[in-house]
Amino acid sequence: MSISLHPNLLEEAFLYFAKFPKLEGVKSSMFRMGSTTIQGYESLKTAVSELSKNSITPEILNFLFSANEEKLKAGIEDTKGIFMLLDYGQLSSSLDNLHRQNDEFELGIIIAQKMKQEDYDMAEILLIQDQMLNIMRAVREQMRKDSVCNPFVQQLKLPSRISPWYARELCNATGFSMNFTKSGVEMI
Repeated sequence: MSISLHPNLLEEAFLYFAKFPKLEGVKSSMFRMGSTTIQGYESLKTAVSELSKNSITPEILNFLFSANEEKLKAGIEDTKGIFMLLDYGQLSSSLDNLHRQNDEFELGIIIAQKMKQEDYDMAEILLIQDQMLNIMRAVREQMRKDSVCNPFVQQLKLPSRISPWYARELCNATGFSMNFTKSGVEMI
């Protein structure tokens, strides 16, 4: 039952957040294969091209999505400027006293850019960090607006905390992360 109701948990999250970065950056970051035998590739590519809302925050130039650290590192190395990374984690289930399966799926977004610290002075870093924080705030504000009518966002427990983020192993990428949980009955 849960698979038929929610067959594409990752794709659903990807398509929601793909509307924020610059559309060309989403296409160039995510769809690098000319052709593939993976089922759904072309339909996903078409869905991104046909997003009714896109490039909402055009300061975000690229969109990355992978649990593979080597793939992320290569993707970040190819970016220029600010990128969004859709991160995902644990899926968990519990039964309530009515024997319903309550599920949670951990998700997060990161807005960052690669940054060699020696290339910037402290004032430049402050200004860049402020810009990325403001972009994150704009994304969060749009998510709040979307929570009125978007089924994906309605299932999210929206965050109360945005945290600084730094990954030395990923090209010294620096920025902010926002984590949230998607909750539902029999979702997994």
